[in-house]
Amino acid sequence: MSDRSGVLAQLARVVAGTASDSPLPLRMCRACVSILGVDGGSITLAYDSPQRVTLCSTDNVAERLEDLHEVVGEGPSLWAYEHGMAVTTAVDGGADHRWPQFAESVKREIGQLSIYAVPIIPESEIVGVSTFYLRRQSSLLIDEETCRLLINAVGVALVADPDLTDDGSAGSWASRDKVSQATGMVMAQLGLRPEDALALLRAHAYADNTSLNGVSQAVIERRLDFAGTD
Repeated sequence: MSDRSGVLAQLARVVAGTASDSPLPLRMCRACVSILGVDGGSITLAYDSPQRVTLCSTDNVAERLEDLHEVVGEGPSLWAYEHGMAVTTAVDGGADHRWPQFAESVKREIGQLSIYAVPIIPESEIVGVSTFYLRRQSSLLIDEETCRLLINAVGVALVADPDLTDDGSAGSWASRDKVSQATGMVMAQLGLRPEDALALLRAHAYADNTSLNGVSQAVIERRLDFAGTD
């Protein structure tokens, strides 16, 4: 699977299939882990600023990788944030001249890993980084372009910036009612909570380069059915 509609459909299915008592960022991150075929991951916003916040980590290894980036002040995720480019690295026991302290710390505390760091760039501004790891060396299950689309769509769904997903009329009562109606339909289709359904609408709007209002209209008119998308 490497197409846009396929990865969005899988995102919807995996989010719908995860325990609803977990926070939405964690469920979104777990969905990415499943889609990418990795062992764990995390999502952190404002990576190199005092406002830095890790929204979620799927396990202790992912959490520790985030801690090490912040403590030693270097590593693939920080590099991805500063340069706006995805980066892959293997911590395999050898020296790494790019971030030697980070590599040494990971080797000592965690062991051998493959790390994938993908910047979150919904528009022109880098808002954070998604970091994933594998205990073995292996490629992701989707191609790089589709991976960027997935991570940016999830970023939009979580950050919920209306400038990225709404059009100029989205503040009207009619528009908000349309979004609410579509949210209810997605809830019924997938058995989701309201915030989950709205997040998937935002992700789809971003990936389709349309407005939240537009994607809601497509759901209402049954041109877009989250349960039936394959």
